[in-house]
Amino acid sequence: MKGLKHAALAVKDLKRALEFYESALGFTRYHVQDLDWAMLNFRETMLSLVPSKSSTEVAPQKQGFHPAHLGFCADNRVEVEERHKSLSQRQDIKVSKIEEHRDRSYGFYFSDTEGNQLEFIYVPVTPIFARPEKESLFVLWSHGSSQSDWSSALEKLQKRLQLEKPDVEWRLAFLERQSPSLEEVLQQTTQTHVNILPLFLGAGKHVKEDLPRQIEVLEKTFASKKLQLLRALCDHELFEAALSDVLQLICEDKR
Repeated sequence: MKGLKHAALAVKDLKRALEFYESALGFTRYHVQDLDWAMLNFRETMLSLVPSKSSTEVAPQKQGFHPAHLGFCADNRVEVEERHKSLSQRQDIKVSKIEEHRDRSYGFYFSDTEGNQLEFIYVPVTPIFARPEKESLFVLWSHGSSQSDWSSALEKLQKRLQLEKPDVEWRLAFLERQSPSLEEVLQQTTQTHVNILPLFLGAGKHVKEDLPRQIEVLEKTFASKKLQLLRALCDHELFEAALSDVLQLICEDKR
C-alpha cells in the first residue's frame, strides 16, 4: 500500500473549487470533464472534488453521489481485491462492492469502527505513483538523429539520473537514425522489468502508432521480459507545469 494519498472533498461550486486548487495550491488536472466529479493531482496526492448534496449546480450526466472521504492507495488491482476480502469478513464495519470508476481507478468504499468514510483504491496513474522496481531498467526512448551531437543533452540527463537514482539502471534508446535501438538495449540487458518512457514533446504518429506497434513486436521477441510503455513526456501534466516554469524564468532573465 502506498499510504494515505487520496482524498475526496465536498464542494458547493465545482468550477470555483477547481480554480482555487489550481491557482492557489498548484494542483494539476487529471480528470475534469464531468460536471459531477473532478480529480486533480499534486505530486503523489490525488484529490477528488465532488458537489455536496446541498449544491444547487445541475449535473445532467451525474453518475451517483460521491461522499467525501479519505483514500488509501493500493499498488495494484490484486491488492484491492485482497484487502476487500479481508475487510468484508469483519462484522463491525460496512464495506461496499469493488467498482471500476470512469477514470479506470479500481476500488471500494468502507467505514472504520468510528464511522469515518474511507476508500481503498488503485489509481493507474503511472507518472505520479509508479516507481521502477529495484534492479529494473528504465529506458528513455527518443527519436534519434543523424547528427552526432544531437543526443548530448540526453546523455547528460541519463548520467544525472543514474547518479540520483542508482538503484535503477538508466539507458537511452532511439526510434531511428541512431543507436542503440530499443531492441538492442533489450538484447544487452539481463533486467526482466523494463519501463519505457518516450521522450516526445508532441503526441503525433510516433507516439500514437509507431511506439505501441514496436512494443507489440518486442513483447513477442522478448517474452521473458515485462515491457511497460509509460505515457509519453508530452502527456504528463507535471512536465507541462515544469516547462511553463522554465519558460517563465527565461522570460524574466530577458527583461
